[in-house]
Amino acid sequence: MPLLKAVVSPLCISAIYAGLAMFYIFLSDRVLAWFIRDPDRLTTAQTIKGWTFVIITALLLYSMVLKSNTFARRAKTAILAANRRFRRMVETTNEGVWIVDEAGQTLYANRAMADILGVRYSKMAGSNQRDFLDEQWATRAMESIRRLLAGETHRGELWFRRPDGSEAWVLLSSAPFVDRRGKLNGVLRMVTDISEQKLATARLERALEAQQMLVNELDHRVRNTLASILTLIDTTRAETTEMGEYSKRITGRIYAMCTAHAMMLRAIKRELPLQAFIAGVFADVGEHRIVSEGPQCNVPHRAVVPIALALHELKEWSSQHGALSSPSGQVRVRWDASDCDQPEIQTIIWQENQHHTDALNGELSLVEGLVRSDLRGHLDCHENPEGWCCEIHLGLLAPIDPVSRDASVRSTVVSQIVNRKS
Repeated sequence: MPLLKAVVSPLCISAIYAGLAMFYIFLSDRVLAWFIRDPDRLTTAQTIKGWTFVIITALLLYSMVLKSNTFARRAKTAILAANRRFRRMVETTNEGVWIVDEAGQTLYANRAMADILGVRYSKMAGSNQRDFLDEQWATRAMESIRRLLAGETHRGELWFRRPDGSEAWVLLSSAPFVDRRGKLNGVLRMVTDISEQKLATARLERALEAQQMLVNELDHRVRNTLASILTLIDTTRAETTEMGEYSKRITGRIYAMCTAHAMMLRAIKRELPLQAFIAGVFADVGEHRIVSEGPQCNVPHRAVVPIALALHELKEWSSQHGALSSPSGQVRVRWDASDCDQPEIQTIIWQENQHHTDALNGELSLVEGLVRSDLRGHLDCHENPEGWCCEIHLGLLAPIDPVSRDASVRSTVVSQIVNRKS
C-alpha cells in the first residue's frame, strides 16, 4: 500500500500539470488570435508567451525541488540523529540486548550482553546461544525461539554458563523481531542480570537457616540447662536436710555451671584449652594449692559443663575432707590425651598430697553420675603412695539425646544418693 501511494502521487501531479499546461496553451492561443490579426506579430507574441510559460514553470519547479530537497535533507538528518541516539541508548544501557535468528545464531548484541555472558564484545558476533547454555537449558531456549517465531512473547528466568565457569542468572523478555521491511527476522531479547539478586536470596536463605539452627541450639541448651539445674536441686536436697548447707551447696554448683557456660561462650568460635579451662574453674583457689599439668589439648564443648561440675565437686569435697582442708594440703591435676593430630582428653587425675582413710559414703555420687552419663566413662578413687587419688576416665564423647541424657542423669544420681543415705 505505501508503494502504491508513492507511484500514484507523482502520476496525479504530472497529469494535473499536463492538463493545466494544455488548457493554458489552448486558451492563450485563442486570446492572442482574437486580439492580433497580423500573422507575423501573432507568431512573435506566441513565441514570447511560450518562453514566458517555460521560465515561470521552471522557476516554480526549481522552488519545489529546492524545498523538497531541503525537507529530505532535514528528514534524513533527523533519522540519522534518531538512529544515533537509539544506538547510543542500546550500547550504553545496563540491559543486555540480544537478537538471534531461528537457529540461535547472534545477529546483534550490545556490550552489556557481552558483559553479562562474560565474553569480549568482539566475540559476540557469530556466537550461538548454545555456547552459553548446558544441554537442558539449550533445548528449552530453542523451543522458546520456535514459539516466539510463531508470534508469542515470553518472560522468564534463564541460566547461562560463562566461559570462566561462573553462573549468570538473567531475567529474559523475548519477542519476535521484525526488520524495517516488516519481515520476521529472528528473536529480540532484553536481558537483565539478576545474579546478584540470586546470590542475595541464597545468602538470606542461609542466614535464615543459620538463625533457625541458633534458635534450635538455644532451645536445646536452655532445656538442657534447666534439666541440669533440676538435677542439682534434687541431688542437693537428697544430700542434706539443713537449709544453710543446702543453700551453700546449690549456690556453688550453679555458680560452677555459670562459670563453665561463660568460658564456653567466650570460646564459641575458637578452641578452649584444658589448661585455661582448669584455671577458670579453680579461679577462687590459690595457684599454689592446685597445680595443673598435662599435654596441650582442648575441651569439647559438650563436655565443658559436666567436667566443670565434676572438678567443682572434687574441690568442695577436698575443702571439707581432703587436702584443701589443711593449710599444707595441695592438689595436682594432670591429664592424659590421645596421640593424634587433634588430641582428645582420656583421663583427668585428681592427686592429693595427703591420705584419706574414711569411706566416701556416697559423697561423690554426683561426680560418678556425671562421668558415667555425660562423659561416658567411669570414676576410680583410690590411695597411692602420694596420697588420695581420683581418676576420671573419659569415654567416647559422642553426642547423645539431651532429653534422655538429662532424665537418666537425674534419676540415676538421685536414686544413688537416696539409697546410700537410707
